[in-house]
Amino acid sequence: MIDKSDWQPQARTTVAAHYLYDDRILIVWPDDGALDTGESAAENRDFQHAFFRDRGIQGAVAIYFDRIAGQDRDARRIYSTDMDPELAGCIAMIGGSRLTRALISFFVGFSPSRMPFKLFPTLEAALPWINEQLGPK
Repeated sequence: MIDKSDWQPQARTTVAAHYLYDDRILIVWPDDGALDTGESAAENRDFQHAFFRDRGIQGAVAIYFDRIAGQDRDARRIYSTDMDPELAGCIAMIGGSRLTRALISFFVGFSPSRMPFKLFPTLEAALPWINEQLGPK
């Protein structure tokens, strides 16, 4: 069970809720069984870019990937080529199910990313890597 009580709600997009974890980490909590399409990915990307741009910072996106049931080619393209690394400096994918590992392998194999991303079993395990990627506050 994941305790979201300290997360600050920020926005709702078509297939996910977005929360602020700390001043530089935006958490994406997809709807359980979400199918991420090019349209939903563009909506997520636009929100995330605006979120970091409005704050004048480079941040990180942490996605609870186990909740996603699938992702189409257009969504993978948007996340790998259309994300601005000056705004979203890294992506931590949280999860570890077989489906998650398969989706991420497919994502990595066919869509080289403009920014660092890595799979972690928990958000807590991802935090040192995120802070290393973003550098000092």
